[in-house]
Amino acid sequence: MVRRLEAEKGLPKMTYAIVGGLALVAVGLVASQLFRLKDWLDRQPIPQPSDPDETESPDTGSQP
Repeated sequence: MVRRLEAEKGLPKMTYAIVGGLALVAVGLVASQLFRLKDWLDRQPIPQPSDPDETESPDTGSQP
């Protein structure tokens, strides 16, 4: 009985350590993907219209 109580004392600490470690890994994975997305978006060229007179505004549309 005494051994069982001694073993259970360390159980919450181990559980907190495992959950904390998994939380750190999850935060690291999310942060890594966000940094990769930011880098990818920075590499994309901004499309430039070839002729501003030819572009149509979305509210006017094409009129026959």
